[in-house]
Amino acid sequence: MMIYSQRLNRLGIAPAVQYGLRFPLYVMVALPAAWLGLDGKGPVDPGELLAVIVIGFVIMAFPVFAMQKAISLMSTLTLAAITALGPLFVFMFQIVEGRVAYAPATMTGLMIYFAGAVLATYGGSRHSGGKSIVHKRKDITSKLEREIAKLHTIHLR
Repeated sequence: MMIYSQRLNRLGIAPAVQYGLRFPLYVMVALPAAWLGLDGKGPVDPGELLAVIVIGFVIMAFPVFAMQKAISLMSTLTLAAITALGPLFVFMFQIVEGRVAYAPATMTGLMIYFAGAVLATYGGSRHSGGKSIVHKRKDITSKLEREIAKLHTIHLR
């Protein structure tokens, strides 16, 4: 999803527009599933439902919009590396909270997952010429500075 959002952003579709279209698409997928009883929870009190919707909006909608905005501001690989830390933090919070027992197999899986995310990010940050993203940014910055200097000299004549 991040890659497609990045492509849409390059085409000029703002993060707010992408975000605004995401929820109607979710509703179109979720309503048939609810009607078919695929995720039936039983009868729900309308007052409690409103509270759940408000809480869900606060804890889900704002982070999703922040992610959508971040996609337009940073590379997809960097963002993927940051989001890859999520399961590790959840596991650590579960240990601190104490209701879930520590499982060595879970920690092993998380370490493999985290190592894969780091390796993918490192590999993706290098382009075929062997330059890192930092070097590419410096090259672009120096080219931009030269073009600005040319414009200044042209307008000063």
